[in-house]
Amino acid sequence: MKAFRLIFFYFIFFIPLTLLSEIIIKSNSMDVDYRNNYFTLNGNVSVNTKDYFMTADNLIYKKQEKTIMASGNIVIEFIKDKRRVNANTMIKDKSSTFFTGNPVRFVDFDKERTIDGNSIRIIKKDNDESIYVDGNVVITTDKMKIESEKIEYYSSQKIMLINGKSIIKKDDYSIKTYGIKYIEDEKLLIFDKETEIEKNKMSVLAKKGFYNEKEDLIDTEDVIYKKDDTIILSEKLKSFKSNNSNIYSFKGVREIKDKNMKGKTKEIEYDEKNDILVMKGDAFIQDTEKDLDIISDVIRMDRKQDKAFLVGSVNIRQKDKVITSSIGYYDKKNDKIVMTGNPIYKKGNDITYAQVIILDTKTNNVIMQGEIKGKFDIRKVK
Repeated sequence: MKAFRLIFFYFIFFIPLTLLSEIIIKSNSMDVDYRNNYFTLNGNVSVNTKDYFMTADNLIYKKQEKTIMASGNIVIEFIKDKRRVNANTMIKDKSSTFFTGNPVRFVDFDKERTIDGNSIRIIKKDNDESIYVDGNVVITTDKMKIESEKIEYYSSQKIMLINGKSIIKKDDYSIKTYGIKYIEDEKLLIFDKETEIEKNKMSVLAKKGFYNEKEDLIDTEDVIYKKDDTIILSEKLKSFKSNNSNIYSFKGVREIKDKNMKGKTKEIEYDEKNDILVMKGDAFIQDTEKDLDIISDVIRMDRKQDKAFLVGSVNIRQKDKVITSSIGYYDKKNDKIVMTGNPIYKKGNDITYAQVIILDTKTNNVIMQGEIKGKFDIRKVK
């Protein structure tokens, strides 16, 4: 995004293109219509001024209207500013310049920046320039590439509108969109059409929101978030910085999926640097392979350790066994759930109290530790 201003700054200098004094014009032939003040030049046309050098197959200059029309193999080189334009046709009047080509190409002599499109229109009004690039637009720099159907740039406001199906690629992220407004000074991308941001093996697909490129922060609505095996669907996603880490805050979580687990909750906070995911409010996860349900006020998943820490009203169910407590943790790597905080074990009509209850999620066996007491149904089953 840093290159946007530099790219479109180049267009400003195309506006003064006109036939002035101190100009040398050459061609194979020239017809002059003195009545209408038309000058028609055909074959190997060249226009040389102190600011630029132009060649074309044909050129018509309408003196009264101050309009230039050129066609065929147009090349304009701006000597001082080290820029070049290649086009098939050009129409230049008092307020605008219009190029067409296959493609029209703007390039600096170092070939560090190029702008391609089927057509480019530059309009000058009240000392302001508006640039419209239309059809198969490709903007390339050494750090960025944009492919789009249409781009508009307003120089005084330093605002770019990227319209239609578009891709923005940089070294550290890429954006797929159907429409973005880019505010250059704030380095802010605003969108109200479906847009996908991909960064650091993470993708965010949203229908509305913004991305602050400078701070690397997002604020989006109607979101599908993906990273590795984790998928989160939520109403809102907003990120902020904490201890040099991006924290992603999800509100109105519809669903979360992670490998063979799925669940839902009211809110999620994900610490990207430490790879810690916290589910808050009526948190629920389900392991379908193990027939295991976990409900808790808060579930804190340490993905590096492959552990989930459970706090609040904790309820564990596997098959016909239920364990409740106020605190515990799930060691996924070792297939164990350890419950403390006055845990209670239930199976059928049996109720057991212990200081620690451990559930082996692989075998469905239960181990109880500390003082144990309970109520047991000793009736014989007929």
